[in-house]
Amino acid sequence: KTIIENFVEYVAQNVYNDISIADAARALKVSRSHLSRIIQMNKNTTFTNYLMDQRMEVAKKLLLTTTMPVKDISNALKFKEPTYFMRVFKQKTGYTCTVFKKLFST
Repeated sequence: KTIIENFVEYVAQNVYNDISIADAARALKVSRSHLSRIIQMNKNTTFTNYLMDQRMEVAKKLLLTTTMPVKDISNALKFKEPTYFMRVFKQKTGYTCTVFKKLFST
């Protein structure tokens, strides 16, 4: 597997953990700067933005498939404050958590 494939897998496996680019680089046995360049080249984003996007994808699934309160989803995805989580969610999706759940749950 390529470094980027291993990186994507690493993030998917650690989306509920408090991880940094240093943790990812260590796990993939590359330098932080090299990993940063690879992410930028292949995903056209930064480590932090990629991780945040993946966490928002998980948050959307949890909102639609569970009855977990927003506060618990926020905590599970390692956000320090639920208000910050809600602000990022709205920024990334264009919807508040409540509106998203109402619009997209079946």
